[in-house]
Order: sequence, then structure tokens, then C-alpha cells
Amino acid sequence: MKLKIICGQLEITPGRPDVNYKKIIDAIEKARSLEADILLLPEMALPGYLIGDIWEQQTFLDDCAYYAEKIVAATENICVIFGNVATEPGKLNEDGRVRKYNAALACQNGKLLGGYQGRSFFIKTSLPNYREFDDCRHFYSLQKLCAEEGASVSEALQPLEIVIRGTSLRIGVMLCEDGWTENYHLNVPQTLAANGAQLLCNLSCSPYT
Repeated sequence: MKLKIICGQLEITPGRPDVNYKKIIDAIEKARSLEADILLLPEMALPGYLIGDIWEQQTFLDDCAYYAEKIVAATENICVIFGNVATEPGKLNEDGRVRKYNAALACQNGKLLGGYQGRSFFIKTSLPNYREFDDCRHFYSLQKLCAEEGASVSEALQPLEIVIRGTSLRIGVMLCEDGWTENYHLNVPQTLAANGAQLLCNLSCSPYT
């Protein structure tokens, strides 16, 4: 099966999901006009990245959830995978604040397509905590979540199954650091491939370099 995949390398505005939402909708419309099967958008495409304490504002998190729903609704006849912050009510980070994940959402025909353990999103496995990155301060990693739930990270890293023109395709969804295998004992790309992924997609947002 031939696939047309478009990478929407957008100029994201940090801390402005309202602005980024419009850019994402424009990218979806353009990709659909070009008859793309899949549109890949950056890590944290909706909220922006490196925004510090804005992550701790509940109204900001609510805005991100609101615009994410509108993006999902706009995916008729196209699969879109985009980065967003995901929250989990009832669970807390180690600092006592609401649980947040650096996440990827996959959607098609107005529906979310799945994620980790019944959740509607995929969770970043390896969080950077160097140079300008401070992910461990704000987000919970898949590794931490699996340890909390007594689960195996290798088993948790399952590919996303989508249907394109009647044919099933299994995609390994990664977020940035998950692809930099030399720094970690767990090789995320190899694990996803071993678990049946036919295609690996990495949503990344590494600024300045």
C-alpha cells in the first residue's frame, strides 16, 4: 500500500493554544487537499513547549483540552497525530499537582484512536532534564507510570493500529527523546518494532539545535 504522509513543521507559539489551534487546522486542511493519509505534527504542537509555570495553570490545561477536542473533530478522511499536554484527573504528580503527561494524540474521522492502557493518548517514555529542558519537573513519564502500576514498559509500548483505505497499519508513536536510544537502557524504537510496528513516527520539538 502506498501512503502519503505529510510532516507539518509549524512555527508553534509557546503558551498560545488558541493561536496554535488555527495553525493546526490550516495544516489539516492543506494536508487533506493534498490527499494525505497521515499528517504528523510536532511534539507539544498545541500548547507549545518550554513554558515553565504556565503548565501549572488549570485554565491553561483546560484550554489545551478544549482545542484538542476541536482538532479531533476536524479529522474527517485523514489521520492526524499531534503533540499535546494530557492530564489525568484523580492522579497527582510527585509535587502534589495534577498529573500531566507530555503526550501524543492520534485521531481520524473525528475520533481518538487509542493510547496506553485504555487512555486516549500516548505518553512520552523518556523525559529530558538537561540544558533548557525541565520535563521531569512538570510531567510524568511512561516509565514512572508503569512502575506505579506494576506494568512492564516493554509491554506498554504498543503500536497504534489505524485503517487507511481499508488496510490496517501499525504505527509506533514516539516523542522526541524516545528516539535517542544511546542514553537509555530501553530502546524504544526496537521495542515498538518488536511489538509489531510497521512504521515509526517521532514527534519532536528540539529547539535551538
